[in-house]
Amino acid sequence: MEVRITSRNGQISQRQETWIRNRLSRMSRFFRSAQPARVVVRKASDKRIVELSFAAPRGVTLNARGEADNLRDAVSRAQARLERRLRKLKDRITSRRTAQRVTA
Repeated sequence: MEVRITSRNGQISQRQETWIRNRLSRMSRFFRSAQPARVVVRKASDKRIVELSFAAPRGVTLNARGEADNLRDAVSRAQARLERRLRKLKDRITSRRTAQRVTA
């Protein structure tokens, strides 16, 4: 899965970028044909804000935001929220497919 990382109001080291890519690569297990995930990292006074955007199939775009004192916690919070939404969307799609097969 491709991950595009953008930084605003600060710099991200190569090590942090690699960690973010590895962390978000686990989301490809929900949808294999997904578009690239976009990550925007902002620094606001003493906090880090991470915004994740994931384009799922069928034109659905899921967004999540994490805010914490350090980058790793902010990414973890945003990823947990996005994974929860991805899991919910995947369950919704698969349950409709099985319901259509049963009624047909």
